[in-house]
Amino acid sequence: MNDSNPIKKIIITGATGMIGLALIGKCIEEGTEVLALVNPDSKRMDRIPKHPLVTVRECGLANMHEMMPDTNEGYDVFYHLAWAAPSHSGRMDISPQIDNIRFTVDAVELAAAYGCRRFIGAGSQAEYGRSDAPLRGDTPTNPEIPYGAAKLCAGNLSRIRCEQLGIDHIWTRILSAYGPGDCDYMLIPSLITKLRNGERFPATPGEQRWDYIYSADLADALYAIGERGVSGKVYPIGTGSSRPLKDYMNAVRDAIDPKTEIGYGEVPYSVNQIMRLEADISELTADTGFVPHTSFEDGIRKTIQWFSDEIAKPGPASSDEHTPRCIICDSPITLLSEFPDMPSSAQDIPDADHLDSDKPITLKMCQCPKCGLIQLSNEPVSYYRDVIRAGGGSSTMRTLRHEEYDRLLELMSRGGITQASIVEIGCGRGEFMHLWEDMPDMHGVDVTVTGIEHKQGSVEEAQNSGLTVYEGFAEGDYEIPGGPYDGFVQFNFLEHQPDPRDMLSCIGRNLKPGALGLVTVPSFEYVLENDGYYELLRDHLAYYTREALEALFIGCGYEVLETRIVNRDTWEIMVRFDGDTSRHVPKYTGGITDITCLSDNYRTISEDINSLISESEAEGKRLAIWGASHQGFTLASSTGLGGRVEYIIDSAPFKQGRYAPASHIPIVPPAHYSTDPVDAILIVAPGYTAEIAGIIREKFTPVPGILVLMDDKITEMSR
Repeated sequence: MNDSNPIKKIIITGATGMIGLALIGKCIEEGTEVLALVNPDSKRMDRIPKHPLVTVRECGLANMHEMMPDTNEGYDVFYHLAWAAPSHSGRMDISPQIDNIRFTVDAVELAAAYGCRRFIGAGSQAEYGRSDAPLRGDTPTNPEIPYGAAKLCAGNLSRIRCEQLGIDHIWTRILSAYGPGDCDYMLIPSLITKLRNGERFPATPGEQRWDYIYSADLADALYAIGERGVSGKVYPIGTGSSRPLKDYMNAVRDAIDPKTEIGYGEVPYSVNQIMRLEADISELTADTGFVPHTSFEDGIRKTIQWFSDEIAKPGPASSDEHTPRCIICDSPITLLSEFPDMPSSAQDIPDADHLDSDKPITLKMCQCPKCGLIQLSNEPVSYYRDVIRAGGGSSTMRTLRHEEYDRLLELMSRGGITQASIVEIGCGRGEFMHLWEDMPDMHGVDVTVTGIEHKQGSVEEAQNSGLTVYEGFAEGDYEIPGGPYDGFVQFNFLEHQPDPRDMLSCIGRNLKPGALGLVTVPSFEYVLENDGYYELLRDHLAYYTREALEALFIGCGYEVLETRIVNRDTWEIMVRFDGDTSRHVPKYTGGITDITCLSDNYRTISEDINSLISESEAEGKRLAIWGASHQGFTLASSTGLGGRVEYIIDSAPFKQGRYAPASHIPIVPPAHYSTDPVDAILIVAPGYTAEIAGIIREKFTPVPGILVLMDDKITEMSR
C-alpha cells in the first residue's frame, strides 16, 4: 500500500448525486472540508448535509470556465463526478456527450486555479464495451454507445491537460452502484418502487453477472484513491466479485415482500447484452488498501429504508419552492395561468366508497420560453404508463385508424417493404391492434403486429383475445420483445409522459434503421382556436403545437415526413427513424403564448352552463350529459354541475356505476335513459358529436332535446 497524502480540503462536482452525497458523508467522517459545486437549478440541493465542513457554491457545468476561486487557500483533490444528460436517453445522444468532454477539461482548468494537486474523474464501465473477463485498468476499451465513448475521451483529454499543468491525474471506471439518492430511472430504484407498490416487475432471465457496489463503499474507494492512488492509473471500482442479476433482484424482493413477483424471462436480452460486469480491484487494493465492507443484503436494506423515508417526507408548502423545469429541455418554465376546480384525473374514477377523498385541484399551465412547449407543472397522474381507452370501437375511430394504417402501409410498400413488423407503443387492451385484421388493402405488405402495454390487466385481456402483447413500457433501456421493428404506431399517449424524450429514444433503440412511425397527440392549436379550456386535464402534461411536436421528434433522431390534423382536434405525425440527433432542430422564436382566451372561456362557459341549468330548473326540466370523457369531467367540475345534473351517460362499461371526478355526478349506461328519461342531453364528446346525436335520435324514446358544446357556446341540434 502506498504512503498516504492526507486530504484536508476537496472540491466536488456532482455533489447532489448518489456518489457525491456519499463522498461528502465520508469527508465529514474524516474531518475533510468540502467545496461542493452545484448546478443553481438543482432540485436536490437540499440533500447536501448542512455542516460546518461543507460549503456550497452554485456553478453549473457550462459555467465552470467562467468561475474564479474565492480564496487563495489551496485545495488538495478535485473530484469531478458531474455529467450532463446521464439518463438512458441522454447517454445515446451525441451532442450532450460532446459537451461533457469539454466540461471535464474545464474542470481540470478549475482544479488548477484552486491549487489542487490531484484530479480524480468518474469514468464508467461503458468505456469497456463487452468483456468476458474481470475488468482491469489495462483491459482494452471498445465503447458501444456515445456515453461510453465520451467518458473514454474525457478521461484521456483530462489526463493530457493535467500533465501539461503538473497535476496528478487518476481516472476511475465505476461499475454498477446503488444506494441512497440513486436516480429513479436506474434498475434498483425502479425495482424498489414497483415492488413496494405490489406490482409485478418484468425482467430478463437475469443470468448476466453484475458487480454491484454500495455507494458508501464506493465513497471509501474514491477517498482512498485521493489519499494513496497512483497518478496516471485507471482504477475500475466495484466489489471485485459478481453474482447473477437474478440473485440481486431476489434480494431486493425478499427485503420488501417475498410474495411480490418478478417476471423473469418476460423481457428478452438485447442484441448487445452485456453478460458480465465485474471489476478486478486487486491493483486498487494493493495501492490504496481499499476493501468493500457492505454486503448487498445490508446495503439494499439501507437503500430501501432511504426510499421509504423519502416517500414519507411531507411535500413542500408550495409547488413554487423549486422552479418547475421543462419536460423536454429541462429549462425553467413560466406560469401562464391557473385553472381551479378541475378534476384530479380523467381515469381514476371514484366509486361510492371513495367520494370523500376525491377533491378538485388547480391546474397550472406553463410554457418553456426556450423550446416553446406548453405544459403543466402539476405532478403526473399515477397511471401515466397505462393506456385506458374507451373509444376504440366507434365507427369514427375505426375509419380513422384504417385510413392511418393505409397511409403507413402505402409508404412501406413504396419503400420496397413486403414483410413488416409493427409495434404499437401503449396498446391498451389491443382495441386498435384488432383493426389491422379487417384492413381492406394491405398494399402487398405482410404485417405482423405486436403491442406493449404497462397495465397488467389490459395485457392479459389482449392476450386472451389472441393478440401478441407484452407487459412493458418504453423508457430507459427497455428492450421490446420481437424487435427491432420496421415500424411503430402510438395513439394519444405521448402527451401523458413526463419524459417524452426518453420514451422516443427508447422506441428508436427498438427500431430498424429507416423504420416508419405514426403518432397522434391532441392539438393545442385546436384548444386555442376553439377557446377550449375544457380540453385541459391533469392527465395531459404536454400540450403540443405542430412546431413543438416536430422539434421533439427531430431532436430524438427522427425525420419528419408529414404532419396533419385529423378528427378536427388531433395532430398526426409521420416519421422515419435514422438516429441522427445532429439534425438541425428549428429554434423556437414565438415568445410566450397568450392563453387569456382559455381563461375567458372558463368564465364564459361557466356562466352559460349555469344560466341553462337555472332556466331548466325554473321550468322543471331535467338535464343529463353524454360523455364521461375528460371534457365532460372538466366541464362538470369547473362549472359546479354536481347535484344539478341527473347523470352522465357513457358507453364504456368500466366507467359505469362510478362517479365523475370532483363533481361526483353518477355515470350510467345509455340504457339507463329508458327508466330515467331527462328533458335534454348535453353532448360533450368532441369528434363523436354527430355519431352520439344519431344514437339518441334512433334509440331514445321519447327523443330528448339535444344540446352540443361547440367552441364557447351551447347550441341546440334538431331532433
